[in-house]
Amino acid sequence: MTGVIAFLVTTVVLGGLVADWTLRNQEMDAFVTAVEESEAQMTWAQTNVSLVFDEAEDPAQAADTEAVAAELRGIGAEGRDRIKAAGEQVAAVRISPWHQDLLAARQAYLKHNRAWQAYLDRASRDAAEFALPQDEVNSSFLAAEPLFRAALPPFDGYSLSERVDLIFAEPEPDSGPDSGPTQEALLPARGSDLLGQNS
Repeated sequence: MTGVIAFLVTTVVLGGLVADWTLRNQEMDAFVTAVEESEAQMTWAQTNVSLVFDEAEDPAQAADTEAVAAELRGIGAEGRDRIKAAGEQVAAVRISPWHQDLLAARQAYLKHNRAWQAYLDRASRDAAEFALPQDEVNSSFLAAEPLFRAALPPFDGYSLSERVDLIFAEPEPDSGPDSGPTQEALLPARGSDLLGQNS
């Protein structure tokens, strides 16, 4: 009788562990998917700002500084709204309350998302913001990485480790704003010359 009880207890415990492993994988997959979309919107902003500077710096064209600033402000406004919507999707991912490490990773990432929103909101009003260092954007991204890694389940079934690696990968030299992590505001040296810190 004792052996039967021990077997049943072991079966229940193992079943619970497997069920929780499955749930953690599903939750982490949904979270990382939402983060990937948020990062894509940050990359959209970086890429479009870079394209504006590329065109404005073309020696074959005379740059209209105010027109450039207006275009940059528009990108700031649209980027802010895109990133806000993506952040709402990150916040909406269902995470079990006992998965505290995953909840902590989300909280840290939402801080990064909000830093981007604030950055682009400022840029939507003053394009010279693109020429300034963005310490909160950068530091919040770096702070999130160890929490993402701590939340990874063992033997993940959704290539989660590889996807997290890609989110936090260092960009290749001279690879542009759409390669590697999106934590950095990459344009200060260019923007300060073009906009003169005044838009």
